[in-house]
Amino acid sequence: MHSTPDFEPRPLDLAVVMAAGGRLRRRRRLAVGAASGFAVLALLVGGAQFVGPGPDAGTPVAAGSGPVAATPHADGTLGDVIATGFRDGADERVLYVVATDVPGVPFGIVSGLRLPDGSLTPGVLANETKGSGRAEGFHAAQQPMVIEGRTTLAYGYYSGAATRITVLADGKLLEAHHAAWSEDPSIIVFWFDPTQITPDTNLQSLTAYDSNGRTLPAGRNDFAVG
Repeated sequence: MHSTPDFEPRPLDLAVVMAAGGRLRRRRRLAVGAASGFAVLALLVGGAQFVGPGPDAGTPVAAGSGPVAATPHADGTLGDVIATGFRDGADERVLYVVATDVPGVPFGIVSGLRLPDGSLTPGVLANETKGSGRAEGFHAAQQPMVIEGRTTLAYGYYSGAATRITVLADGKLLEAHHAAWSEDPSIIVFWFDPTQITPDTNLQSLTAYDSNGRTLPAGRNDFAVG
């Protein structure tokens, strides 16, 4: 793809991995590096390359319209890193929240790796680009991708009182793993077993349920690719 004539590249922030532009949500792909796991690449969306700096560590970032204001850690993460229970070789697959600069959408979810030394390397960042990132329903659901031989997770988040999340994967009903964001328990981060969902899996009917088994508002329950 080609950049626009007025495009001016800016440095990428490896710690926070900010991204911008494209459809309902923003996504950035990161490629595998030989030494450290993932190395950052910018995703070209709609003919333009979008990169940008992350927030300064210690600067409070309001969590949408909710009551919580999260302060970034030194590595740019907001709140606790979520262990998914799955590995990629020696590295642990993790999910974590970072800040964005989109009005009404102050955070996104990164699918990355935690290396044996405890450091984080990002893989994919997904977040909304329009409206509210806190409206009840699904947000930033991401289809797995193969990046330099590594397959990312199918993941996203739900804003609301979801206690169970399911999807039809090639017609088979699968249950998501999920965890509440440590900075705001109304944000439910979910992910699926990478051995059950691949980049070629047809994902439909992403559905959330409350503790009484009632179906919750769907929001944006489609999966983005790339």
